[in-house]
Amino acid sequence: MIKLSIKNIVNNDYELVNNDNIYKLNIRFFDIKKFPKIGDTIYMSENLIDKKYPEYSNCYQFGAVNSIYGREINMNSENEVICIVMDGENTYLKRIFG
Repeated sequence: MIKLSIKNIVNNDYELVNNDNIYKLNIRFFDIKKFPKIGDTIYMSENLIDKKYPEYSNCYQFGAVNSIYGREINMNSENEVICIVMDGENTYLKRIFG
């Protein structure tokens, strides 16, 4: 997983930074009480930001790990799960579809 810092947010458009690399993704979050803010950290699979990855998109949706909308989470689900660190607390979400 790659560590991405949130540099800027406009609506659902997130500007994420890792070292000198900047990624612009449209991300929607569901099933969470508070939303990430500038300065928070998102850990996600490097595949999700790799334009050569077959399921790459610049638009993602993430929701509760137990959500019925998304693939079943198991040991091989690294591409499906992200961790958001907000105020020192980890929130795990999975990629949802629909």
